[in-house]
Amino acid sequence: MFRTGTGLPVVLPPAKGEMLGSWLMRIAQFYGLSINSLLSRVGARDSRTGPVLHWFALRPSVIDVAQLASALRVQPSQLSTMAPPRCRPHWPTELGMCRACLEDAAASQQPVTWSRQWMHPLAVVCRGHRCWLTPVATCDLGRIRSTDELLSIRTLVEPPHGVDRDNLSDALWAQRTAFSKTGAKTPWGQAGPPTLLRMLHVADNALASASDQEMPKLGLSRGWQRSKAKDFKLEHEHGGILRLALPQGLVHRQWLMGAAGHILRRPPSRRRMLATLPDRAVKALASSWFSAWPPGLMQWISPEAAALHADQHERFCSSYGRH
Repeated sequence: MFRTGTGLPVVLPPAKGEMLGSWLMRIAQFYGLSINSLLSRVGARDSRTGPVLHWFALRPSVIDVAQLASALRVQPSQLSTMAPPRCRPHWPTELGMCRACLEDAAASQQPVTWSRQWMHPLAVVCRGHRCWLTPVATCDLGRIRSTDELLSIRTLVEPPHGVDRDNLSDALWAQRTAFSKTGAKTPWGQAGPPTLLRMLHVADNALASASDQEMPKLGLSRGWQRSKAKDFKLEHEHGGILRLALPQGLVHRQWLMGAAGHILRRPPSRRRMLATLPDRAVKALASSWFSAWPPGLMQWISPEAAALHADQHERFCSSYGRH
């Protein structure tokens, strides 16, 4: 069919934003092969080293990039930009997908592909359709063997007390900020990924402090359950590492992104939710001694926390001075 060291006779072009594993799965499907067999035949992977990772986890570090790039007639750098971020020790148990994107592609006879951005734990909204991503179990992605199966993938049903739709625009803003290299301008200053991650922690503390009766004020129905949070290390294609403490459930992350974006974009007087943080959250924010908050940000988030922090700092300095 083809020989190692030569370009493939036919290379299907990648779709915009498509993930590397999705593209390779389509090409392998075209030749009637599995991804593992395709990589072995073009000399990009030694079959004796064992099976490759799942298609959604394929990265340049587990394949011979130069050999694969030659077979696909592209630059090695293109393969790197299409690779998903590496999430250690694993991805959350739930990720998000936009079913409308898949259905639109099928209806217009375009390739059904998997977006690289859907593998990011902070991806919660589809920018094109301006809708919440649909939860999908990460373990179900491992059972996919061809792109034909993407449309039939089992998705998790959102509970009736899911995220308030009003949070969507704020979550989309937060998502853009998380993926931006330069961050976003706000009235109090520049917001980038580090600031956003701190805000996710503040929002989660506020949620943990809220009573069942306070849930509607947060845009949630009473009885809404938080999913367990885990620590993740997200590796970028340029070698950077982002440390995340995030819940496993997508709906929980969607609420957090919406809440964080809402607080960062609006002063307390203009917030429809979290205009005043619960006492526990105020104390936690004020006691963050070793977190160098940007000037003015704590005052923007919570004037009560800023005042308490200033008082604690003054008492600490006075006590230290006496010794």
